[in-house]
Amino acid sequence: MITEVVWSTIKDDSRKDLKNSPLWAHCYREDEMTPSLKLSSSTWYVYQIKFDGLTPVQCTKFKEVKK
Repeated sequence: MITEVVWSTIKDDSRKDLKNSPLWAHCYREDEMTPSLKLSSSTWYVYQIKFDGLTPVQCTKFKEVKK
């Protein structure tokens, strides 16, 4: 399993059904985020997610980042 940090503008309160989570609609890895993209939203949600191959399995950490 691999663990990735994902930044999203969408908050998924349940974080139970990660495969069908709305967070994937607007998500980025940190290395994909440009300064202008970071400024595009006043609030970002950071998820640390374990993947089994390409399938998200578990959210191990979550935090809200505000400007």
